[in-house]
Amino acid sequence: TKAVEIQPDHPLANANLLFNTCWSNNNNKYLKIAKKYYEAIPKYDEKELINYKAPSKKILKVGFISGDFRNHSVMFFLLETLKYLRKKEIKLFAYSNNSNEDDFTKLIKQYFDNWKLVIHKTDKDLINLIRKDNLDILFDLSGHTANNRLTVFKNRCAPVQATWCGWLASTGVKEIDYIIGDKYATPLSDQIKFTEKIYQLKKIWQCSSISNLDFKVPFVQKNDEKHVIFGSFVNTIKINETVVNVWSKILNQIPNSKLFLKCNSFDIPEIRKKFIKKFDNNKVNKNQLIIEGKSSMVEYLDCYNKIDIVLDTFPVGGGAPGFEASYMGVPILTKINEDSFQFRIGESINKNLNMSEWIARDQDDYVQKAVKFSENKNHLINLKIELRNLALKSSLFDSKNYSNDFYEMLLNIKK
Repeated sequence: TKAVEIQPDHPLANANLLFNTCWSNNNNKYLKIAKKYYEAIPKYDEKELINYKAPSKKILKVGFISGDFRNHSVMFFLLETLKYLRKKEIKLFAYSNNSNEDDFTKLIKQYFDNWKLVIHKTDKDLINLIRKDNLDILFDLSGHTANNRLTVFKNRCAPVQATWCGWLASTGVKEIDYIIGDKYATPLSDQIKFTEKIYQLKKIWQCSSISNLDFKVPFVQKNDEKHVIFGSFVNTIKINETVVNVWSKILNQIPNSKLFLKCNSFDIPEIRKKFIKKFDNNKVNKNQLIIEGKSSMVEYLDCYNKIDIVLDTFPVGGGAPGFEASYMGVPILTKINEDSFQFRIGESINKNLNMSEWIARDQDDYVQKAVKFSENKNHLINLKIELRNLALKSSLFDSKNYSNDFYEMLLNIKK
C-alpha cells in the first residue's frame, strides 16, 4: 500500500497490492485496485509494433503464456487437456516465462507445436514475437501470480485474448476479452466482478490430469482414528483470521476432534508457531492440531487417508487441493462466498460431484454442518470409497470430454 501511495502509477506495486487483496477476508476493493493496476501499464505506440495478419481459416492457432510450465498446479490442469486438444485441427504455441525447467516441462513441451522461452524479452519484443505468430487466440495462464506477462495484453497480441486456469479472479486488463469459468464457479450474476466477459464451459472450468495422480496413487484407506480429523492442505495465505475463528468454533464444539494442516510453508518454524498461537487465542489446544510441511506427492496424497473431512477456506477456496481431496475420496465442506471476487471453486467442485449438501449458506451453517457430518464416523469411512468412485467418473477428471468442451469454446470465441 505504501509503495502505491508513493508512486501510484507503478505497475508492480499495484500488482502486488492486487495479489494480496485477493486473499483478504474483505476484497471488495479488488476491482478498484485492478483498475489502477491497468492504468499503470504502459501502452506502446502501434507504429513501433508489428501488425498481426488475419490468421488462416483452416487451422486454429492458439497460444498460452505462462510462468508455470513446470511442477506447478497449473501444469496438472493442462497436461491431459492439451494431450487430447492437439488431436484436433489446432496448432498450439507456448510462451514460457520461466527459465526453471523440470521433468514436467519436458512432458508438456511435446504437446506444443511451437515453444518459445520469453523470460528475457522486453514487453515490446514479446508483443512483436507473438504478433508474428498470427494467433487466433492468446491465453494468459498466470494472472497476477509470479512470472506473469499480463502487461503485454494491453497492446493486444491476438484478435481474441482470454485468461484461464492460473488466476481465478479478474485480471483487470480490458483487452482480455474472456475469462473461462463454468455455471457454478462463475454464475452470470457474478459478471460485475470481472472486466472480462465470462465464458461458461459446459461442466467445470478446469479438469485435473489423472495421469499426474495415478502413477503414484496410494489406495483410499480407512483411518482407524475413533474421533473425527478435519484437514486443510491449502496455501497458508488463504487461512485468514475469520477462517481460524470459524474452524476453532468447530474444534471447540466437537470433543477430541483434530485439525490436520499441511503446507510447504509450515517448514518455516515462525509460521508454524504463528498458527499454533492463532488457534490458542481461540481456545484450541495445540494437541488438537497436526501440522506438517512439504513431502513427496505420494506421501502428500496419502495424508488424505488420515482425514475425514476437508474444511475449505473462504473467501478464497482451495483449487488443486479440492481436486486432490475428491480424488482421494475426502468430502469437502465449503461455503457460498457472495462477496468474494474469486471463482466459487468449492461450489463448482461439490456441484459437479452431486455433493450440494456440503455447501454451507454462511458461517453459522458451515459450523452446524461440520458438527452434523462429524456425528457419524462410520458413514464418513464408507463415504470415502463411494466418493472416490464418483469422482473418477465425474467431470473433475474426464479430460477427454473436457478437451471437447474446451475446443468448442475456442471455436465459439475466435473471430
